[in-house]
Amino acid sequence: MNEDFARRLTKLRVEAGLTQRDLSRDAGISHTQVSRYESGLAMPRPAVLIRLAAALATTLEYLRNGTTIEQSLAEIEERAGGPLTQEHIDLTATEYAQVLELSEATGLSLPALVRQIVLTGLRAELIRLRNELENSPDHDELITSYDEKIARLNATIARETAGSSDR
Repeated sequence: MNEDFARRLTKLRVEAGLTQRDLSRDAGISHTQVSRYESGLAMPRPAVLIRLAAALATTLEYLRNGTTIEQSLAEIEERAGGPLTQEHIDLTATEYAQVLELSEATGLSLPALVRQIVLTGLRAELIRLRNELENSPDHDELITSYDEKIARLNATIARETAGSSDR
């Protein structure tokens, strides 16, 4: 598992145009830890995974195990036997326990954890849309708008993550 994670982490960092020091700064960890993660010598704790995912504008699931949002949704719908309804959206006891465990591990309250996950997902989608426009002519104004929104999300996520570590 460490080797797959290490390859994914390195790939995402390089694609984002970040050095190990850049990523360590953005995620609030030491650059030696980033090096250890990318070498497969260590795995980050859940709280660090959240910060790494946020810094790399990806989802926790993709960073942790390579599962894309589309794959997760397809798997859920397959297990559900079709498109999702409200009864499918309600958490099972096991899923709720996993959310509580993640909340405890990160030091985030449940609402703060959900907000962090939503903000991280939103930022990843904005970056994806912005990157699609980058090679299109006459989209400079829209790209600038996306860049500003991404910067605001980055600041919000960093502020909220820093505030959660004070608890």
